[in-house]
Amino acid sequence: MTYQFLLFDLDNTLFNFNQAQDQALLEFLSEQGIAGDQIPAYVEYYVPLNHSLWKKLEAGLIEREELINTRFALLFQHFGQPAKGEDLAAAYQVCMGRQGQLIEGAIDFLTACQKQNKRLFAISNGISKIQRARLDHAKLNPYFEQIFISEEIGHVKPSKDFFTYVASQISEYTNDQALVIGDSLSADIQGALNAGIDCVWFNRLSKDKALTLPANYVVDNYSDLAKII
Repeated sequence: MTYQFLLFDLDNTLFNFNQAQDQALLEFLSEQGIAGDQIPAYVEYYVPLNHSLWKKLEAGLIEREELINTRFALLFQHFGQPAKGEDLAAAYQVCMGRQGQLIEGAIDFLTACQKQNKRLFAISNGISKIQRARLDHAKLNPYFEQIFISEEIGHVKPSKDFFTYVASQISEYTNDQALVIGDSLSADIQGALNAGIDCVWFNRLSKDKALTLPANYVVDNYSDLAKII
């Protein structure tokens, strides 16, 4: 099968999200006056908290503003620190927006796709201000015809409405020539299945394959991904 329209998730598909988050949290917590020897405990508490809130957002259980404005308030309150969620969120967004770390080989892969005249698009559930800043920092914008961020279009992956909107904005688009590429089973793969689009589970972090949804393909590196497209 030859695919013409490649729909790329960003975090942990092109961006090295874990590396970016670690650095952003270090900068953010340091700026908030948290002592260096206390930062690991803050990070250890924050990471699963943040993950659970994103899962609730994907499931439609909370709104984006609640996620953005409460996660750091909950973190600081857990450690007995006074917290104003909106101010903490704004400070973190600046730190995270400075992070442009990419997975090794991402640029080479995108360049190769362009040379094959593939049409590339980004699809992200991330916070718009952060993702736009990181795309600029990593110089990824020129690779994509369009960038679709759920906060901007009003629908969240895995909603079928997200992919319906994306399809409506791409000239000459057809589902049978499209491929969703992403690391998240609950957002990317489930979303592609909901929309009837072929998909690749980019399992670079070697998550338990027993948990996989029926993705059309499963790969853990760009070399194997290149063989599919």
